[in-house]
Amino acid sequence: MAARMGAPRPLASPAEMKIVGDIVVFAQGKKINEQEITNSKEVRKLRQILKDPVAKDNFLSAGGTIETALKTLGPAPTKKSHGLIGDIEQLSESLQRYPWTTLAAMKGDQQVLRKLEETEILIKQLKKALSK
Repeated sequence: MAARMGAPRPLASPAEMKIVGDIVVFAQGKKINEQEITNSKEVRKLRQILKDPVAKDNFLSAGGTIETALKTLGPAPTKKSHGLIGDIEQLSESLQRYPWTTLAAMKGDQQVLRKLEETEILIKQLKKALSK
């Protein structure tokens, strides 16, 4: 069979391109045209990105790429610890997902600082109560 010449094959099947919302489809098409998305593996990574609201917002932003969006994804579902250890792990993971640009925008916010101080006191009391 002779090699087919002409228009390149689409990067994804119609099923893979089925993404909710015109904005997402437009952004994906734009990123494909700008060659930020160059193969089907990257298109498949979008499934993970679009399920996570923080990663999705990162990807749809002007400077967002698949790599930056993947970094903001929550951790893969793993066996979660129960009780206090699980809660502390969840708090830590949640805080680590905030991009530095978002944190920089909150700099000096008295409400945020007050809540951090309250939480810090609570954590210190908890650590003291659990220490030997």
